[in-house]
Amino acid sequence: MFPLLEDFHRVCPVCDGDRLRGLEVYRNRGRRVQPQRAFLALMGCATCGIVFTHPQPSEEQLEAFYASAEGWEHRIGSDRAKIDAGLAKKQKRHDRQLELLAPYIGGGAGRRGLDFGCGQGAWLDALRAAGWETAGIEPGPGQREIAGRRHRMMDAPPAEPEFDLIVSYHVFEHLRDPMQTARALAGALRPDGHLLISVPDLSRLPAHRDLAYVRGEVHIFSYTHSGMASLLGLAGLEVVEWLDTPEWDAVMSSEPKRLRVLARKTGQVRRPEGRPLDEAVEGLRSYGHAEERRRLAASQKEQHHRAAHATGNGRVRHALRRRVASAVDSARSLLSR
Repeated sequence: MFPLLEDFHRVCPVCDGDRLRGLEVYRNRGRRVQPQRAFLALMGCATCGIVFTHPQPSEEQLEAFYASAEGWEHRIGSDRAKIDAGLAKKQKRHDRQLELLAPYIGGGAGRRGLDFGCGQGAWLDALRAAGWETAGIEPGPGQREIAGRRHRMMDAPPAEPEFDLIVSYHVFEHLRDPMQTARALAGALRPDGHLLISVPDLSRLPAHRDLAYVRGEVHIFSYTHSGMASLLGLAGLEVVEWLDTPEWDAVMSSEPKRLRVLARKTGQVRRPEGRPLDEAVEGLRSYGHAEERRRLAASQKEQHHRAAHATGNGRVRHALRRRVASAVDSARSLLSR
């Protein structure tokens, strides 16, 4: 058996289904989290449509990476003015996103918002400016300290319904157990409360072409619309709106690579239906075909360039030979006089 798959997952880490499919084996180029692994696999669940990296890194490996010079904590810096400027810039973007969300979630006066994975608190700043009472959860001590200067900090989602809105940006792709987290966040929402999630978008891979962004050592779960809908449904949430319009994409330069979804708490668990993995398979297949066409076109262009270069060199050599021959003839004519 291929060494990578000796400890192959027998059940889906999200829905516990056993209809798993290998989608890709790829070289682990960075080896930042799992240095012992030369290759990783991309697996998909035909029951719920979720896609994940195999083998999964351990909690210890992830904690070691995030605490390293490449991780989030060491990107903070110590320049307070620079930190404040960065927060203000991010808040401005989130202010605009809240405006786009208003038709679905209403205003924030007297309501409570939580940012799960709040970083330095830019989303919380936007929520507070819009009238929300704010709280954040952040495992990184440096970023938690910065956010805690302005907002209430929590260690985990509360067991009782407390919040009207929970935001989770750039988090669910990093989690080893997104199902457990989705259920915990649903439990912390009041009836009809909303959850806003943003993750790398495998669905739009053929458009943004950033394969490393949607799967790898750090982004260990990959999401399509179908897979995300399954995850939310199993957690007692339903999709209200997919926020993938050009208006949303324009808010942040990196956003066309992101899948954004607004969900509402229903408390009713819904099992996946149909063929939810097809979206991921088609995205990967279309991307692969497009990349092959690009490589072929690039190869043909290079061959044409070499042929033209060779033809040009041949013309130059021919012209030089004619000039040399003409010079020799002229010299002979002079000598014969």
